[in-house]
Amino acid sequence: MPTNSCASRNWVWQWLQRVRWAATWAVRDSVRSFIACSDNASSVMCFEDVNICIPVTRESGLETITDRVEAGNLDRIPLVVKDVLRLILGLSALLAGLLLAAVFLSEGAVHIPANLRVAASPEIASRLAAEYKAGWENASLRTADGATLHGWYFQPDAWNRATVILLHGVADSRLGMMGHAGLLLRHGYAVLAPDARGHGSSGGGLTGYGALEARDVQLWADWNYGRHPPRVLYGWGASMGASVLLQALPLEHRFCAAIAESPFSTFRDVAYHRVGQRLGLSQQAAKWALFALVEPALWYAWARYGIDLRIASPAGALRRVETPVLLIHGSADTNIPILHSRAIYAARPVHTELWEVEGALHTQAMSIAPLEYERRVLHLFRVPSSGREVLRG
Repeated sequence: MPTNSCASRNWVWQWLQRVRWAATWAVRDSVRSFIACSDNASSVMCFEDVNICIPVTRESGLETITDRVEAGNLDRIPLVVKDVLRLILGLSALLAGLLLAAVFLSEGAVHIPANLRVAASPEIASRLAAEYKAGWENASLRTADGATLHGWYFQPDAWNRATVILLHGVADSRLGMMGHAGLLLRHGYAVLAPDARGHGSSGGGLTGYGALEARDVQLWADWNYGRHPPRVLYGWGASMGASVLLQALPLEHRFCAAIAESPFSTFRDVAYHRVGQRLGLSQQAAKWALFALVEPALWYAWARYGIDLRIASPAGALRRVETPVLLIHGSADTNIPILHSRAIYAARPVHTELWEVEGALHTQAMSIAPLEYERRVLHLFRVPSSGREVLRG
């Protein structure tokens, strides 16, 4: 699976050349669909697709028009024919432009720019561990497709035998979850904070918004139980991390509960929103106006990289499990609107709680209502005296 940018550009250029070749033949075949019909001394030229017939002289018959189009000589072609040809060429150019835009949209979604990939400094981990009297270590694992993922594991001296896996948002890293880690360490929880594939110090190159990362979460759970087995395991994600966490629940049944802040309901829906937002379109209007852009972009990611972003659906994943989930979403979130969490809640209201934080922007609920935020987190992540059946009650 090539990820080299030069190879990718060459592939795109070859693909666009094929589109240009197909458009040329579309025009040529359209002209050949004109048929000449003789009636005594007169002739007419008929275009079957649009039911147009125009009078012509015998000297400007079918072969003559076809030859002129192929030779690029349009000066002596009848006006109606010119208009039809211009329409076909215009539609072909529009289609090629949409396909090119879809390629760049898809490439931008699955590749995180290198300047946004910030490696985490060990000094930050050391300071956090010292502040909350905890030990820490580097964590790493290798995925089935050969990507090496990295993270940090923290364990407080007064460990309560519960561990929380923290998952960050897109174009972020484990550093974005250190505030959450501090809250948990203060209350005796161990914390595993990895960098998602294609982010921070982790390898992988491509981002799948859950289509790839859900199995990575399962691997991190295996790592945790293999190195520092807890009595109970929880998950806590923000934005993309929240969406990945929900998609991991059907694969990883050892999670006793999960918190998802500002998740999307499906990647397809949030893609329409984000593109439409730049054009000033509502969610509903975007689904109609941008269909010819977003759908080819989703298809391209699958055809080019094997990433089916169409299956990235936290709402669909939640329907298949009974794990208790707390959804947190700010009412003023314009990045991923609150309607996404409402859709997830509607998909499975049983064992699910939705906390709508008035006035909070994207993933900013903790700063708006810190005390209530902490209370709700600790209530869901309570540590039972034995087993997960207590959490189910």
